[in-house]
Amino acid sequence: MKNQNMNSPKLPKSISQFEKLIKAENEQEARPKYLRIKQVTEQYGISRPTIDKIAKKIGAKHKVGGIALINVGLLDEYMDNCRIRGSEEKRR
Repeated sequence: MKNQNMNSPKLPKSISQFEKLIKAENEQEARPKYLRIKQVTEQYGISRPTIDKIAKKIGAKHKVGGIALINVGLLDEYMDNCRIRGSEEKRR
């Protein structure tokens, strides 16, 4: 017989971990899905041409009328996965 726990999701081990998980989920729900490009440049501190280039590359840029909107969820995912190779070794 297979272990039934293999398919169940991992639960937090402590109350503080559970509170952090809930807080993170609530923050994501409260955040708008799309922002204007100016708002994104202010939020990330990255120039408009760079944000524009990244957003086009990952398919996060949408035009509605004359307004450029950026899917912040896709941009966050991309930014979380970006890192400079070897940067962790240099810190040691």
